[in-house]
Amino acid sequence: MKNPCLTVLAAIACLSGFAQHRTLLHCGKLLDGVNNSLQPEMTVVVEGNKITSVQRGYVVAAGTDRVVDLKSKTVLPGLIDMHVHIESETRRGGAYKAGVKIAFGTDAGVYPHGMNAREFEFMVEGGMSPLNAIKAATMVNAELLGMKTQLGSVEMGKFADLIAVDESPLQTIKTLQTVWFVMKEGKIYKQ
Repeated sequence: MKNPCLTVLAAIACLSGFAQHRTLLHCGKLLDGVNNSLQPEMTVVVEGNKITSVQRGYVVAAGTDRVVDLKSKTVLPGLIDMHVHIESETRRGGAYKAGVKIAFGTDAGVYPHGMNAREFEFMVEGGMSPLNAIKAATMVNAELLGMKTQLGSVEMGKFADLIAVDESPLQTIKTLQTVWFVMKEGKIYKQ
């Protein structure tokens, strides 16, 4: 007959190896997609593939927490690039000014792949504010995909899809062409 206490202790020991560790993203500035302005000194807490909290200030790490120092960066939701065709009227800003919902995306046939972020410049040149150009690649595309409860902003319960850039894209939209940090569903792909 097995000792039930030893069996329980062995099970706890095995399961503790599978415990999820938190990743704390210390953000110098955060553009979360909910507020229309940059929020200074924020922490995004990630467990597994989800955001579990967004807090003011820099949360102190505990135990096995991993801290990612992005204090010199601007963090925003991951960008969603959809395949779209932009007509000349859209490029001149007429459709946007008429109230048409504009999605971010490229056909990527007009320039080499990997240069998709140039589309932000074109959107701003066409009359969109930098904030609305960013929302086209985050909140609007998430809504058009039917995934606005999962993607498009930095909020509790959403997938931990985030990027970080050097400057505020609200001031310098070109900064989105140089992404220094990429997290997709809680996994860091570039740092």
